[in-house]
Amino acid sequence: KIVKVDSLMSNAKITASEIIEITELKGNHNKLIIDPSVTKEFNEQIEEISEKIQKLEEELKAYPRQLSAKKELIEKNKPMAEMVKEKILELKENNVEPPVTLYAKIKDFQEKVVEYNALLQTFKDKKEYLHELYNELSVVQRKVFSAKIINHSAWKEFNEVKFHLISPPKDITYNPKEREITREIMLKDLGDGEYKIT
Repeated sequence: KIVKVDSLMSNAKITASEIIEITELKGNHNKLIIDPSVTKEFNEQIEEISEKIQKLEEELKAYPRQLSAKKELIEKNKPMAEMVKEKILELKENNVEPPVTLYAKIKDFQEKVVEYNALLQTFKDKKEYLHELYNELSVVQRKVFSAKIINHSAWKEFNEVKFHLISPPKDITYNPKEREITREIMLKDLGDGEYKIT
């Protein structure tokens, strides 16, 4: 995660996920790379979230078809349920006790509606959870934006600073100039897929 170097000579390749800190830079042709995916913990997190997303997306595929079938059934039975309701009211108005079968038909229709609503709610909840998982994945992948390369001395020419983005997979590279004084180098997200090393 963190690499600290007192005195950096030449031709080194240093990769860390959070911080690379150099007290004194003395050489050239060094590659300083910030890559969140170098840690086991990061890769496990990404893998775990990705697996959950995959499983949930698979589950969600069946819902529209099920919901459509249940809705169709309700629409088909609605006129009959309305007729049965009217018949029950008519019989009650004439002081005749409606047959139990009529009540059973109404109850059956109402159960279908309750089932449909419950399924629709589950579908909405799962979609919301999927959205949360995508946000979580984005947060984990955006750790690169809080990482930094710190150099307490002046930069030398022919050294390279690189930030590795996971999503979208992309490398952003910067070559500090000779005697440039930049203590902290970070990657900034400008939005719309644009990134800048500051």
